[in-house]
Amino acid sequence: MKKFQIGYISSLAATPLLVCKHLGWFQQRGWQLGLTRQVGWRSLANRLFYGELDGGIMHPSMLIAMAAGRRSEQLNCRGCFGMSYGGMALVGRSSTQSFAEQCRRKGELRFGTFSPDFPDSCVIEHWMRDNGLSIQEVKLVTVPIPVTQSISLIKEGFVDAYLSYQPWIQIARKHGIGEALTRVSDEGTQAGATRILAIKNDFLRTNDGFYAEISGLLNRAAEWIADPDNGETLLEILRPESWELDDEQLLGLFHPVGVGGEDGVRCRFQRPEGDGPALTIEDVEAFWRFFCASTQNKSSGDAHSLPNWAADLFRVQTCRV
Repeated sequence: MKKFQIGYISSLAATPLLVCKHLGWFQQRGWQLGLTRQVGWRSLANRLFYGELDGGIMHPSMLIAMAAGRRSEQLNCRGCFGMSYGGMALVGRSSTQSFAEQCRRKGELRFGTFSPDFPDSCVIEHWMRDNGLSIQEVKLVTVPIPVTQSISLIKEGFVDAYLSYQPWIQIARKHGIGEALTRVSDEGTQAGATRILAIKNDFLRTNDGFYAEISGLLNRAAEWIADPDNGETLLEILRPESWELDDEQLLGLFHPVGVGGEDGVRCRFQRPEGDGPALTIEDVEAFWRFFCASTQNKSSGDAHSLPNWAADLFRVQTCRV
């Protein structure tokens, strides 16, 4: 049986693959699906780009950032599918108006970032401008923090805000220690998904038909998750993640009804047409805009023009069946 090893950070984005593994769908196709939860983005990136993983779920800007740092050496990885459950949000210690006033009085905003390869500073900078906070009156301090400790660190006051994703947005809200200040999205594109499944080029080239197979399985999983009749089994699948939400709150993140349903977003997979990509050029351009906005003082290139090397990161090359 052929093996397919995926790394992920604990979040709703991994749900379709967790469902596939639990229900044995990969095994029925002759594949042994291995899902390994990683402690942080750096661990995921190292294991995917230099180690033992065949794929990983990540923010698309991480893929671009890694490739930008290795321009002389082609990155052996391609972004294949959007994984869009819950999106992302800027989480602060209180509601927007009171939080802005707190930062103004303190003269400082400590922003927690999960990885130097995760260009998320543009989100807090835009929020500051939108709320009338200049860098002259409020000093922005970027603080590296572990993903798994973000809630405890904001509770202790070590950081004031961070960019997060579900279910951690809902968990912070449940504990009364964090509020969603702003949503991160790019209308009409997968940028609102903020997560992609990246797979190694060599793996795709040497496994005939795998790209089409996994596309079908992910679509099947998305439809299964959207069916409220599968709620009890879904809760059983997600229980090992140990998220501090009750059953109604957790299911509400997937289905429009129930507590937290305003955050629920159906997983959006686009079926490839023939050999076409699952991600559109509009999606990739949105990823590039986010990356450029976050690296505006670095050598990111022309933010208005998607370069070929970045577009190539999302062009999947597969063997024909």
